[in-house]
Amino acid sequence: HRAFEDHVRVVQETLAELDASDKPTVMVYNKVDALEDAGLLEALQHEATAAGRPAVFISAQRGIGLDDLRAAALALVEADYSEDTALLPVAEAKARAYLHSVAEVRAEEVGMATDAFDDTAPPVPVFRIRYRASAKNAPDLERMLGRFGALRWMDAAEPVGPSAGDGAVQGAAEPASQAIG
Repeated sequence: HRAFEDHVRVVQETLAELDASDKPTVMVYNKVDALEDAGLLEALQHEATAAGRPAVFISAQRGIGLDDLRAAALALVEADYSEDTALLPVAEAKARAYLHSVAEVRAEEVGMATDAFDDTAPPVPVFRIRYRASAKNAPDLERMLGRFGALRWMDAAEPVGPSAGDGAVQGAAEPASQAIG
């Protein structure tokens, strides 16, 4: 469209009115197959790159650039997610259920953990859960998982009990791995 710059300005103003101008966006220019001046595409791409804003040029009718649009949309979604690992005592069923409800669990295994701050505390059975969650859920997850921050995963070779020399069972802490996901 000859007045595409006005259209872009109206969209940006509308986003500002909705308090959404700080949200990640992708500029999508459609009908590139009808454009006679290829230099305009280069100028728009340069402008978008300089502004740190992704831009995609497509022709919805002819299917040009749709893979680029999919990739740009996926990159925006992926940027909002992070992956982490948590240790949860097996007895904390509600915490585990909550984690499963707000995050994508990538892997889970059962093992033993010790309290990093209390050498006299007995090891406890735990789930080691690798998960992927959105930034939106991060504060709640950090608050919930913070309660278990002192837990440390025990390797199979670590002794179980207060000390290795007092008859404690050796090797009982070997985790039973169960890859899930």
